[in-house]
Amino acid sequence: MDLKKQLQQSQKLAISTLTGMGGIGKTELARWFGWQEWREKAYPGGICWLNVAESDGGFIGTSILDFARVHLKLTLPDEGELDVKIRYCWQNWLAGNVLIIFDDVRDYQQIRDYLPPQEDKRFQVLITTRKEYLSATIATFRVEVLKEKDALDLLRSYLKDNRIDTQIEAAKLLCQDLGYLPLALELVARLLVRRQDWKISKIRQKLAEKGLDEPILAKNPKFHGEMTAERGLKAAFNLSWEELHSEPEAQILALYLSLFALAPFPKGMILDLFPDEDGDTVEEWLTDSLVHLSLVQDNRDGWYEIHPLLRRYFRDKLEASP
Repeated sequence: MDLKKQLQQSQKLAISTLTGMGGIGKTELARWFGWQEWREKAYPGGICWLNVAESDGGFIGTSILDFARVHLKLTLPDEGELDVKIRYCWQNWLAGNVLIIFDDVRDYQQIRDYLPPQEDKRFQVLITTRKEYLSATIATFRVEVLKEKDALDLLRSYLKDNRIDTQIEAAKLLCQDLGYLPLALELVARLLVRRQDWKISKIRQKLAEKGLDEPILAKNPKFHGEMTAERGLKAAFNLSWEELHSEPEAQILALYLSLFALAPFPKGMILDLFPDEDGDTVEEWLTDSLVHLSLVQDNRDGWYEIHPLLRRYFRDKLEASP
């Protein structure tokens, strides 16, 4: 894949990001890539996975030290600050290419001080993030929703009873309802496994009635340990929404956009929502906030689009507002 090519052709520390909306499967793809490379022995120096999320820098640094002690059997110096010990780890890491994966990064500042040395090209870094842009020096790979065929295959991978093929038209409509989003499809599939007598049309009806508040789209505790995703769908969307708490104008814009038809729309329609505001200001709310957080997709050439489940999320917020 292009990601592997980019990581391994750089003449210095190579850093790439997997970016996209919540529930798109960034963590799953990073894990798949890591396991694939491990099986192919592409990283003899090891693969180090670091959960970042809301962790502070100290926790990230300590995690690197713990990995070095446990998996590399390094004896770390007793003296020195955290940055000194981390530098010792990089300098004494096992020989050969090394892959460091930082999962769920909210801000580049979280990891900047814990990156391997720039001059050592054997270190390669993969980051998963919802942010469209982290740094000008980082290559970005956008994770897209599934194609219809792949979405149906994902459902089939859970449902071995032929329900998908015997109800193929309903299954296609279900995939469309869920916007071909991997997390939503997985949650629905796991429930259908436990509800052998349910027709797909019943699932669609329940989702139409309750939307994101339908328990089907919440992570069932019974699936704990089986799923990579740590949250249900609404909880995943809430994380991005909460990052806008200091940007009420961007939140208002998102709510207004939920009134648009479920189709791409031009920038001009967005600017028309705020006739009394400077166009550059509205574009800042759109691009630097909503697009940056993967809440709105920039289709280029002045056209934008909202995922159907995010549109429903915004509409629910709008209807609940005073």
